[in-house]
Amino acid sequence: NEVTRARCHFKEGDAFVADGKFENAAASYGKIKSGPYYDEARYNLADALARSGKKDEALKLFEALAKDETSSNKTRMDAALRIASGDSAAGRYESAIEVFTKIIEHDAVKTNPKSRVFLQALEGRGRAYYRAYRYREASSDFEQLAKLRPDIEKEMLFFIALCKYGEGENIDARALAQKLLKEKLADVKRQFAEQATVCHEGYCKREEVAE
Repeated sequence: NEVTRARCHFKEGDAFVADGKFENAAASYGKIKSGPYYDEARYNLADALARSGKKDEALKLFEALAKDETSSNKTRMDAALRIASGDSAAGRYESAIEVFTKIIEHDAVKTNPKSRVFLQALEGRGRAYYRAYRYREASSDFEQLAKLRPDIEKEMLFFIALCKYGEGENIDARALAQKLLKEKLADVKRQFAEQATVCHEGYCKREEVAE
C-alpha cells in the first residue's frame, strides 16, 4: 500500500545519505507525496538537495517548510534553523538574527529553554550578534548559554571576554581572559598528572609481570 511504499522510499533515501549519494537520496525522498513520512521526507529532501550542491532549490524548500502550518513544529523549527544558519554563514547577520529570534520566541520553543532547537537558535543568534559587532546582545546570549550548557561554559566565557573587548571594557575582558587561562592551565596540569599516574601504574604492572 501507499504507506509501505513511502516507508521503503524513506529507508532508501536514508541509505543513499549514508553512502553520500545525496542526489539519489533527494530522488527517493521526493517520491513521497503524502502520509506519515511526508513531513520528515520533505525536510530530508531539502537537506539532501543542499548537500548535493543545489543550495537555491534547498532554500526554497526550507522556506516553504518553515511557513507551512500543516508541518510539525519540529520540521518548521528545523527548517527555520537551516535558513538562519545559511544567512549567518553568508554574512546576512541581521536577517539571521531576525529568524533566530523568531525561533527562540516561538511558543513551542520558548517554554523549553533546554531543548535542542532553543539552544541552537540561541547560540546561532549570539554568534550572529558578535559578527555584526553587536557585542552587548551577543554577550547576553552567551551568558545565558553558559548557564544552560555547562559543557560549553568555558567556550562561552571566552566569547564573553571577546565581547567585552569589543565594547571597550578592556579591564574586565582581561580579568576574565586571565581567569580562563588559569583554569585551562590547571586542567592541563591535572590531565598530565592523571596520565603520569596511569603510565606509572602501567610501568609497575609490567615490572611485576617481568619478575
